Amino acid sequence: MTSVAVVAHSGKVLGGGLRRLRDVLTEQGVTDPIWLEVPKSRKVPACVKEAFTKGADLIFVWGGDGSVQRCIDAAVGSPVTLAIIPAGTANLLANNLGIPIDLEAAVEVGLHGNNHTIDVEKMNGEHFAVMAGIGLDALMIRDADSGMKDRFGRVAYIWSGARHVRSTPVRTTVRIDGHIWFDDTASCAPSPVRPSDTPKSHPWSR
Repeated sequence: MTSVAVVAHSGKVLGGGLRRLRDVLTEQGVTDPIWLEVPKSRKVPACVKEAFTKGADLIFVWGGDGSVQRCIDAAVGSPVTLAIIPAGTANLLANNLGIPIDLEAAVEVGLHGNNHTIDVEKMNGEHFAVMAGIGLDALMIRDADSGMKDRFGRVAYIWSGARHVRSTPVRTTVRIDGHIWFDDTASCAPSPVRPSDTPKSHPWSR
């Protein structure tokens, strides 16, 4: 029997909000999920670990890419399945995996879709599943704060990126599976994740 948990960034909104999420889960037979809400994505890892200790084997993460990344980082190496409710600005991983930007449809995928495995990468001690960036890319994400994203959506990234378009290149080394893939200066170096079925990969519900 699957034990379901919800780890939710309470500041994010999708469809009818978290109240509607409870109703949809109830309609699907999940009447008493482990329910954990946080005001900031940096608090997500502690909630994921709490969900583990309470026996969850399926965790819905409600939020944007920051919440999803922190959930991944906390869940790597565990047998738990993660399912995304894409309530953020860009929802990059959800889009990449084909998860609908729709509350009811995303719950359906999480509960009844097929499990898939994807690679995760690690940078500065943290795991991620979409991309990591340095230089212009990193500065663009950093400076598009939550208030700006709430007001302008994805346009916030264009504004913050334009501020740093003349950033000075920095020395960059990228290794893939232990081998140097890139070693030079770069103004922007996103690192993509490749789908895989290898045992080291992490399970996701899709």
